[in-house]
Amino acid sequence: MANSDALSTLVSWLSREVIAPHIHKKLFGGYEVRLYPVLFGSEWIFAKGALFGRARSDRLEIFAKMFSTPGGERGFCEWMYQNAKDRLEKYGKEPDTFRDFWVKTEIPELGAIPFHDKNAVKRLAQETCRLAEITVKAMSWVLAGIGFGAKYPELTEKMWRQTYETTADPESWALARRAGVDIPEKDESLPLEETEHAVLLTVAYFVGEYFPELVEPLGLVEELEEGRRELANQ
Repeated sequence: MANSDALSTLVSWLSREVIAPHIHKKLFGGYEVRLYPVLFGSEWIFAKGALFGRARSDRLEIFAKMFSTPGGERGFCEWMYQNAKDRLEKYGKEPDTFRDFWVKTEIPELGAIPFHDKNAVKRLAQETCRLAEITVKAMSWVLAGIGFGAKYPELTEKMWRQTYETTADPESWALARRAGVDIPEKDESLPLEETEHAVLLTVAYFVGEYFPELVEPLGLVEELEEGRRELANQ
């Protein structure tokens, strides 16, 4: 599997619940994605990447073997670390939550959306872009998250608990649903440990399928065995 194909496959697995519900086949071939629901959900893609980076911060160069050229693992990791550092400097202070941090450093245009205007929200919800374009963006979101979590594991934990282990502002949650984000009717607490485990299961299955020689070095043996048992029992 080529490096770019491997990354694209892993990203598609990690971002499935954000992107897949909004993919539509175009009339004359190809696929498009509703843009704004995915942008709203991109915070979740970044956050899941951050959980993996945090969980395997001491093995990032092993992870990089799947996507970098041979011998380029350290440079690949340094690029991810620098992205995290630049993003934090752009924000200007220690962030409290993923939501505010992500919007201000990645998608500041969302702050200008007139959510009080129902017709404007409806129009935004119908805007589309090519699936290939969103796939490239999602790659950058996942890698940005992994680099951030690996470089700032303690900050990642703090941000997670303050973002997802408390319920969101009801109005903000309702606005996201009206914009087409595929989220439940009501916000629920998402414990870090449970979500991190789910992310590790996904990554473990991917690594087991495409890079089995890295399962043990990445410390994913137990997760892979658990994932396979769950599939066998379905």
